Amino acid sequence: MHVVTVLFVVKPEYADSFQLAVRQQGVTSLTHSHGCRRFDVSFDQNCEQVFLYELYDRAEDFQNHLKTPHFLSFSQKTKDWIVSKEVREWSLADGSSDAAIVRPGLGLVAHESCKDRLAGWVQRNESAVRRFEIYSTENTGRVVEQRCPSLRINRLVSGPQGGDLQMGSLIVEGRVQTLLFFVDPLAPQPHDVDVKALTRVAVLKNVRLAMNESTADRLLAHRACS
Repeated sequence: MHVVTVLFVVKPEYADSFQLAVRQQGVTSLTHSHGCRRFDVSFDQNCEQVFLYELYDRAEDFQNHLKTPHFLSFSQKTKDWIVSKEVREWSLADGSSDAAIVRPGLGLVAHESCKDRLAGWVQRNESAVRRFEIYSTENTGRVVEQRCPSLRINRLVSGPQGGDLQMGSLIVEGRVQTLLFFVDPLAPQPHDVDVKALTRVAVLKNVRLAMNESTADRLLAHRACS
């Protein structure tokens, strides 16, 4: 396994903009950079120093990551926002790769009328949910974060903008093994094709899938016992 650490010093007037951009870069890297297994983002109190911890299968995967359109776009967009950037590359010690990778992946998606229900369920089960690497579509993730501000959530784009497809990609790659998708069966969805594609790939890949609180409770109980 290949580790990359990056320390940015950001101009104060761009701290908020850089924070948003680097968070999105992390999510995009996990879904689109081959071999990227972790992309953790940390900030100091003023968000003017930003530390990245990235984990790749191989050094070559990191080099290929640097050539991706999303990295080049991020680099160009933020180049005038930073004071300095320090990149260091490391190799994991033998035997530590299993410990480095991983918490199982949990996907959170909810239709508009169901977001509060899903956020309430997460809040009630926060200690158990914390054991997962959490991915969520944009608006659902925002509602969950309001209820559970201490949770670290990797937010994708919104469902209608392609977030459902991003979640499906994470399932295909084996990064999400459990999906909570709280659906509204009575409301038409403008992106219904994407919704069906997500549920189809969840069934195809045989991941744990819950569409309401009762099923989510059973999944959580089953995992605790397994």
